[in-house]
Amino acid sequence: MTEKTGKKRGRPRAEGPRDNSGRLIRQERRRNKVWVEPVKAEEGPALQVEQMLAAGESLEVISTAFGCSVADLKQQFPDALEHGAARRRAEAIDLVFRKAREGHPASIKMLLEITGTAGAENEFLKKADRDAEEANSAPAPRRYVGKKEIAQAEAMNAGAGTDWGDDLGAPQETLQ
Repeated sequence: MTEKTGKKRGRPRAEGPRDNSGRLIRQERRRNKVWVEPVKAEEGPALQVEQMLAAGESLEVISTAFGCSVADLKQQFPDALEHGAARRRAEAIDLVFRKAREGHPASIKMLLEITGTAGAENEFLKKADRDAEEANSAPAPRRYVGKKEIAQAEAMNAGAGTDWGDDLGAPQETLQ
């Protein structure tokens, strides 16, 4: 049995600080910036901050709950404040999908509502974008009116506003 060497495709794995997705932070990125390892919000206060944000609480309420100022909260939990609500929503959606796959009827109904609402919202936004583009596009070209059409229109209104009045117009009833 061969022993694992820790190499991938023949290259040794580089050591050093990594970002949230596990990618290595290169020297040129580290040179100009102080690197702070983000807090994983799997437990503790960072998780509470994320959950409160996902529930719609304001920063003032969250800072009051932790007994600190809003500035301290922003300094201590920048990652949780920036990405926390999205992570908790993604977690909730994942739970709904898992339960729906197991056949849980309420989860299936909720999933249909979520996906149906998202689809309807996308269609609405696409239609609104198309309508906006049509409104902003160049106006429709004006219809060319020829000399015969102009003469016909003038003949219909020839006596209007003069002493001739209705004498120039076509007879309303047939004479015979």
